[in-house]
Amino acid sequence: MLRHEPEDERSTFAAVLEPHSGTPFLNGIERLAVPGATLALRVRTEDRTDLIIYGAPRPITVGDATFQGELGVLSLRGERVEHAYALGLGGWRRGGFRLPSGPAQTASLRAVVGDALVIDPTGRELPQVGQVVRLLTADGWVYPYTVLAAEQVNSGVRLQVKEGPGITFDPARQRLEVIAYPQRVHAGVHRIEWASSRSR
Repeated sequence: MLRHEPEDERSTFAAVLEPHSGTPFLNGIERLAVPGATLALRVRTEDRTDLIIYGAPRPITVGDATFQGELGVLSLRGERVEHAYALGLGGWRRGGFRLPSGPAQTASLRAVVGDALVIDPTGRELPQVGQVVRLLTADGWVYPYTVLAAEQVNSGVRLQVKEGPGITFDPARQRLEVIAYPQRVHAGVHRIEWASSRSR
């Protein structure tokens, strides 16, 4: 653990974990100075290089690749793109390779039923199994949930969540109450938000 208190009160930390038995496989980890990105790393193995970018709201350039989005991973084996992942609006571009990704999706909370959140019907991309969605309250609180299933139902889209919502919701009064600690009450229009991601 490392504690650092810079004068401008902004710090960015990264940890690269290498699980192995016997000989380590990472050859090098380098933090890159990339204007416009919160964090950029180059991780090297024997014949593969991974570029990992976090926090690029506008297009940034890393070597001969361009990325925009919340999180991106580009794995290169030699000059060939072996794998790419993009989360958030934007995506990767490198030569003839393109991996576009869309903006965050959002829908109003309509009901809480058992272990599920029910949101407005949407013609957009549904959250994927294992994806984290965020319940955003009208007064600025955020509650994350992991999706176990997402399906269209008559009243909207039913998101079954792993954690169990731990809330009650009165849609007529737009009153959301957290029934577990810290037992808050939130009033107003509440939304569910999830990021769009692509991989290849």
